[in-house]
Amino acid sequence: MKEVRNKYKSVTHYLLMSLIPYTHPNVALTFRPNRFLSDIINIHIYRERTIRNAYYSCVREGLVVFDGYNGQPVITEKGLRLIHPFCPKELKGSKLMIVFDIPEAERWKRNQLRVVLRQLKFVQVQKSVWITDYDVREYIEQEVKRLKLSNYIKMFQALSI
Repeated sequence: MKEVRNKYKSVTHYLLMSLIPYTHPNVALTFRPNRFLSDIINIHIYRERTIRNAYYSCVREGLVVFDGYNGQPVITEKGLRLIHPFCPKELKGSKLMIVFDIPEAERWKRNQLRVVLRQLKFVQVQKSVWITDYDVREYIEQEVKRLKLSNYIKMFQALSI
């Protein structure tokens, strides 16, 4: 039981893993639902009400949705990102460079972008020029789209000389 407790970080993590086919929690939920609930209670030392609240919280936060065909819970892309964090590949021989000029009226978006860049292991060259050795283009494009900053940001793949 101790190795199972170390494998899953929280009740939410265990619940989300139960929606991914062929994982231990999924098999337990599918073939022994009562055992699944008792595993959660034993692993995390939580009451049943706490577990139900965690489940409904997953639904409210968009980590789980219900399949329109048969009403079964399905893990979303957001839920998958929560249990399988983003691990970018390292670029070989080149770097990814972000250059931006975001107006002062959009300061909060600029600050949010800087936080994301730090989390993605970017190094600040100047206030609005950042560089990294990792291929995080897709993630940056999603953030730029979410923050509606596409007019202010340029992304380059640069070779070191």
